[in-house]
Amino acid sequence: MAAVVPVERQGLRQRYETRLAAERARDQYDSVHRPAAQQVGAGAATALAVLGGRALSAPKLIAGAAPRSALETAAVLGAGGVSGLAFQSLSDTIAGRPSNWRDGLGAVAGGVVGSAALPFGPGRAAAVGAATATAAQNVLHGRPVSLRETGRSAAAGRAIGAGVGSAGRDLSQSLSSQGKGRLGEAMGAVRSDINRMRRDPGPKQLLKPKGSKIGTIPDGRSGENIFEDKFGLRAALSAGQRIARDTLKRNYTVYHFVPEQVGKIASLPSMGLAPQLANPRPSHRPASKPKPR
Repeated sequence: MAAVVPVERQGLRQRYETRLAAERARDQYDSVHRPAAQQVGAGAATALAVLGGRALSAPKLIAGAAPRSALETAAVLGAGGVSGLAFQSLSDTIAGRPSNWRDGLGAVAGGVVGSAALPFGPGRAAAVGAATATAAQNVLHGRPVSLRETGRSAAAGRAIGAGVGSAGRDLSQSLSSQGKGRLGEAMGAVRSDINRMRRDPGPKQLLKPKGSKIGTIPDGRSGENIFEDKFGLRAALSAGQRIARDTLKRNYTVYHFVPEQVGKIASLPSMGLAPQLANPRPSHRPASKPKPR
């Protein structure tokens, strides 16, 4: 931030590089002369990134809405692991480094652990995932766990995860009623596929339970299973949908989504991205040969 103020006769990039070099020199000095204080500060940064902020309240869903199944939980954990591995591989490719299974496994561990922490919010989850990835990679390489590197990863994960999560939440919340309906149906179709109940193709059809004068047009069918998808904090079932739910019971599934869930899904990549940005490893690109004159 200080580099933004043009108090020196240098460009912004030059001022930033000068101040960054000074801060890195200070870090190096502290690592030699004040190692204990530096480690304590890094540990405090990790704790603040993970535990800081207000407590989250569980979103209120429609009564009877389907809870997350074991298959869906496995899919979320798997997505986190794949995201961590993808960003590790991308970072290695950009830096010209050979892929290392220890780095890859550590990145997968961070993504899985971070995904498991998503109920605590996207920022905290990304902080946990990024810190876990850094610590796991140190352990797998036989290095001592560096609280300094772990703290940097946690802080970066908290910042990126919270920002992306808020953007995803606010963007989905700002959609029109039709947009929210389409988003809910798309997310509902994904849940059905994960639960191995692929929806039947074709147009929507009217459903009128026996003995009822009120019908409803469900969002999807899979054999005898009927699906109704809802999105939004104020979403509710209509009279016909409530009758269908009470009549069909287990064969009528309500998937209710809220903006907070979109933010959590959007934050998944931050668990793999944050460690790469916070603790960049040196490039291994071979030096270019001088051209003959």
